[in-house]
Amino acid sequence: SDRIYLELCMGMLVCVGGCISLILAASLLWGKIFLCSGMLAVWDLAEIAVGTLLLLTVCIKTNDLLRYDSERLLAIRHKLHEVPPTTNDNQETSLVISLLSTLGEIIDKNMISVKVFGMTVDPKLRARILSAMVTGISFGMGAMKTLEKHA
Repeated sequence: SDRIYLELCMGMLVCVGGCISLILAASLLWGKIFLCSGMLAVWDLAEIAVGTLLLLTVCIKTNDLLRYDSERLLAIRHKLHEVPPTTNDNQETSLVISLLSTLGEIIDKNMISVKVFGMTVDPKLRARILSAMVTGISFGMGAMKTLEKHA
């Protein structure tokens, strides 16, 4: 399904962004980076951070939609239980309640939330991933300023 491709793409973006962040941080600490390749790495990391932000937002909205559907079915089923049944509606109401129960179970069992590295994507995970990438960008920009001063 499309969710699997989204998870794979997100995983690859996060891995590549993490590697670039580590390389930029290490190059700043050791002071061995070339200006042109460093600028290219910072630019690539910025593009990866923007793409990751967009994809993580899509994942969060998908997870919220799945959770909302499940909660909405549960609320409708609860409302149907509250309505006093009449003799004519009793069979129809029980049929609708069983149908809603089945749909709720299908959503809960088959519609698994979108995950990255086994963790469900939520705003906290998005903040952690993007803070790591922003740290890498800031290390890279610091390295570029240091190289400019020494050049």
